[in-house]
Amino acid sequence: MAKKETLGDGKCVICDDDAPNGLVCKKHWKDITAYIDEHDFPDDSKIRARYSNVKRKLVDETDTYKKTKLLTELIALTYIEDDEYEYSEDEDNLIDMIEEDIYDAIKSNSNSTNKYNKNNFKGYDEKVIIGKDVIEAESGDTRKKWETSFRCKDGHYVRSKAEMLIDNFLYDNNLLHAYEKKPFLTEENEIDKKRTSDFYLPKGKVYIEFWGLETQKYKESKELKTALYKRNNLKLIELEDNDIKNLEDVLTVKLAKNGIIIND
Repeated sequence: MAKKETLGDGKCVICDDDAPNGLVCKKHWKDITAYIDEHDFPDDSKIRARYSNVKRKLVDETDTYKKTKLLTELIALTYIEDDEYEYSEDEDNLIDMIEEDIYDAIKSNSNSTNKYNKNNFKGYDEKVIIGKDVIEAESGDTRKKWETSFRCKDGHYVRSKAEMLIDNFLYDNNLLHAYEKKPFLTEENEIDKKRTSDFYLPKGKVYIEFWGLETQKYKESKELKTALYKRNNLKLIELEDNDIKNLEDVLTVKLAKNGIIIND
């Protein structure tokens, strides 16, 4: 069974005790391995369906004991999928998404008595938003200025109402998606490596960007970012304010052009 050494920061995300493998303590690792041994999923889609169901429950749950059980299961599911299925570098598996999903669950119940600590994740406080909302990497960690204050149906927290509508559309149509994935990690420029997309869909390997402003600086950032998508041969769907007004029709057509058909 693979152990992910990079996700945690030495403290258990469930109870805040020491975590030798970087993510969970020995007690909760034992619970996770027991779940893995006891469950058999016939295919990847069954794992993902269960993961989505557990994530929804986790976001809404306020009881500490029940939340702990759900979080244990969520982590276990990521390991099951990671061990059973192989993914290329440009495809997301569940373990790539769990950091954000756990943080969303923590934030959704910030008044509860659990010990979950978002600072247990390496790199989380280093995350910057570049090329959107006129924010550049030089300004440092921008999350204090641009909070993820809009909660979506799937538990994701995003930074604008338009992004919330896009996220909800993807969720309503059963399209697995990641929020703020970094598309340009192969670039030599360190700033470009940190640039994030708005959304990424593993099905079709498609990125989505919502361009919401018209300032000169924003336009320059947009041009630079779209050039990076083109240079890296990445599929990109672009949305603007007028598209949001008729999002269902517009995004359905744009997805179809990229090989993703929305079923009625």
